[in-house]
Amino acid sequence: MGVPTALMDKDFQKALRLKVFGAAHALREGRTTDAVREQTEARDLCVAAGLIREACTLDVALGGYVMQAGQPQRALQLFREAGTHATNHGLPDVAVQAQLAQGATLLTLQRTDDAAIAYAEAGRLGLEGASPVLAIEGFRMAGQLLAANGRLQEATFAWRRALETAEKASPEEKRSSTAPEAARQLAALCRKHGLKAQAESLERRTG
Repeated sequence: MGVPTALMDKDFQKALRLKVFGAAHALREGRTTDAVREQTEARDLCVAAGLIREACTLDVALGGYVMQAGQPQRALQLFREAGTHATNHGLPDVAVQAQLAQGATLLTLQRTDDAAIAYAEAGRLGLEGASPVLAIEGFRMAGQLLAANGRLQEATFAWRRALETAEKASPEEKRSSTAPEAARQLAALCRKHGLKAQAESLERRTG
């Protein structure tokens, strides 16, 4: 049926769980080097078993562990690789998570222009992968960074993308997204530039 045999191998499942839980436990105890090692081994197990989705997902988590270890440049590379692999294997939901992680890492590195681009790309990937909540977050963060850099026209465009995405989302998806925050930010921007009617319209969207 095309299901990798590793998913039905109890020994493999046990070994993978031990590595993943071991990494999480090490991180909680502050042993970041051990956490990175255990997570890398878990990722490698999935790669060897042909579990591409699981390997990409673990790579995104691995990047987070590497960030905790104080290596943002290495984490950024891991997020990029995970995103590329996910895209190449038709996993847009994983790709958008990797892209959001890139944005956060670039922000940590104070590369705000690059972070804004990364978040905008996350918004696009979220739309392609039918992940509206993540798309909204990507567009909202892009708008926030662009506005902070005085690029108000581009910020407005990003926020409008967030709101347009929210309008097409389900009520549950809207509630779990940052769309209301995007509406408030855009409303504040409109008020600042004397666009009272537009600001009031946006504020009504926040409920």
